[in-house]
Amino acid sequence: MPEELLNVTNGLGLERITPMDHAIIKEYIRITENLANALDILQGEKYMYQGVFSPTIHKMNHKIKDIQELTYCLPLKTLILKSIEKRFPDTMKDSKPIDY
Repeated sequence: MPEELLNVTNGLGLERITPMDHAIIKEYIRITENLANALDILQGEKYMYQGVFSPTIHKMNHKIKDIQELTYCLPLKTLILKSIEKRFPDTMKDSKPIDY
């Protein structure tokens, strides 16, 4: 666990997070950072058109699918993937990913 985190919790008089808590947070970030990156792209004015929308959604989906070795957040991963498929079925059929 990072020393900075321990210093903050001690300095604020908070209970330290456990190694399990830390592992859960790390998994959560691994999954949701892809969603956050895609939202950052799509919420900006620079890239808001269909030519970027479809590939961004597609790339986000693939990046989340590629995450392996989850102990705690597998249900979150599954739920996000199902939600993407349900919300954007046509987009997922025929787009190509872009890097972000």
